[in-house]
Amino acid sequence: MDIFLWWERKRIAFNMIVVGLFYICIHTQNLFNQSSTEELFSKREVILFIVLYNIIYSGFCVLEFFIKKSRKFGPAMFKNALFICTAIITIPTIFNLLEKIAF
Repeated sequence: MDIFLWWERKRIAFNMIVVGLFYICIHTQNLFNQSSTEELFSKREVILFIVLYNIIYSGFCVLEFFIKKSRKFGPAMFKNALFICTAIITIPTIFNLLEKIAF
């Protein structure tokens, strides 16, 4: 039960970081594409985005139940989950920016 509580205490910070980065990426793309946020994503897609990343986050929590090796395992998995989610968020923005700069 301690593992579950540890992960749930971190969920708010995780969501704030991921959603904040998502909006930064959206607004960065808007600057380069001269389009509005509504044109890039619908409200339903944003909700699905949030649900998807919470499923990924919960998957790392469940993974710790089965694989836990040491006290450092949870924080390392949290960092990995955050890295994977932020990479998925930022890669399309980076490609979009490179495309606008190069062409």
